This record gives sequence, structure tokens and C-alpha cells, in this order.
Amino acid sequence: MVVGRGSSYQLSLVALQNGNSSLQPSMNTFRILRVGWIFLMSAIVVRSAEIRTFRLPTLCMQPTIPQNALINVSLDDSYRSKIQRFDIIAYKFEEGGFKGQTHIKRVIGLPGEEIQIREQEVTINGSPLQLPSSIDKVGLALKVTKLRIPDDAVFVLGDYTRNSADSRYIGPIPLHEVLGQFIGLKE
Repeated sequence: MVVGRGSSYQLSLVALQNGNSSLQPSMNTFRILRVGWIFLMSAIVVRSAEIRTFRLPTLCMQPTIPQNALINVSLDDSYRSKIQRFDIIAYKFEEGGFKGQTHIKRVIGLPGEEIQIREQEVTINGSPLQLPSSIDKVGLALKVTKLRIPDDAVFVLGDYTRNSADSRYIGPIPLHEVLGQFIGLKE
């Protein structure tokens, strides 16, 4: 008997119809595909939370971050919607003399809040704000500030307020300019 082209395909169909399961995909094949899918999805999640190192050349965040320190920042795209008061963030300010520079500051005011800084006190929506002990309160007296933070921005301060080009001088930081959250010093 001469077996022509396509005969193996016909034999496979006959085998499947007769209940021969050796030609059907095994459970191991499905497990391998599932593990591959999980690995692919994990790679996508890890990529969205990239970590980048920056140098902080100024005194603005002392004592929390020393001058010239190398810092790690998580560049998670979804972070902008999760910003909390007192987070330390990295942002690129796109106006004036600071255009294109990466800055590191502490979030004090959140979108939609009214902030007032007078003498050595900060109030949010009329209530006094208890600042972290790392913030130099003496420097707060250098500039009286009162404003409503836009719904798409945050108000930031440097911890060393005597030497910090922060929201008291440059205004609130638009959320689209926030790069990510400070996660620690580079070792």
C-alpha cells in the first residue's frame, strides 16, 4: 500500500476519533503555557515600576537626604494617583530657570487642599499640620504663602526650608511632572 501526502493527517484524525488521546495536548502543555503567561505578566508589572538613580546636588532635603547623595526613585506610572502627604517625590519642573531639572521634595499639600504657611506653622484647610521633625521650621518664616492647590497638583517643601526652591517659590507641582517616589539611598 502506498501512503500519499496527507495520509498522516488522516491517520491522526482517525486516532482522535477512536479515543487515542496520545495526540491531544497534555496537562503539562497547559501548565507550561500558564507559567509562561504568568511570567510575561510579571515582566510587564516589573517594567512599570522601574527604579532609577539620581544625584541630589543641593542641601534642600537635609537631614533626610545628604547633599550629593545618590538616591533611588521608583518610576511607577500609577504612583501619581497614590501620592500621600509626606511622601518624598522626584519631579521634573518644566518652567523657568529649573526647566528639565530633576528635583526631590516632600509632599505637604494634596490636590484640592488650601494651604497656608505663616511664620513657623503650616495649615491645611484651616487645621494646623504636624510636620515631620526632619523639616526645618525656621525656614518656613522666609515666605508667607496661602493658596488653593489645583486638583491636578501637589504642594512640596524641601526638608531644609532655608535653602529650598520649593512650592513656596515655584508654585504647586503638576501631577504629570511627578516622576516617582523616593525609596532610599543608593548603597
